[in-house]
Amino acid sequence: MRLAELQLETGLSQESVATLDQLQARNPGFQHQGGHLLYCRALEACGRTDEALEAYENLTGYATGEEARTRYGLLLKAAGHDAQAARVFSEVLARLNRGTRQYRKSQSVW
Repeated sequence: MRLAELQLETGLSQESVATLDQLQARNPGFQHQGGHLLYCRALEACGRTDEALEAYENLTGYATGEEARTRYGLLLKAAGHDAQAARVFSEVLARLNRGTRQYRKSQSVW
């Protein structure tokens, strides 16, 4: 996963996707929230918007924190799905409002 992260950070998004696909193929059933988020971001960076939207939607079903939901909302908005993006952003705000002070502080960037 670290290799895929470095690839994405250096602009090698297609290589990052390939690395993560290979990791998943070699470790079927492996689930890691951070890896899933990295995969979403790499797909997005490759311009594979529909795949990235689907991956983000799957991730938001179990993700802790608000990064995945916020990134999903931003991609929805960029793809012209304004109403759906607004619903996602409303959910983020509602989750923050229900959260503890510590949770709100830790997620404030999102």
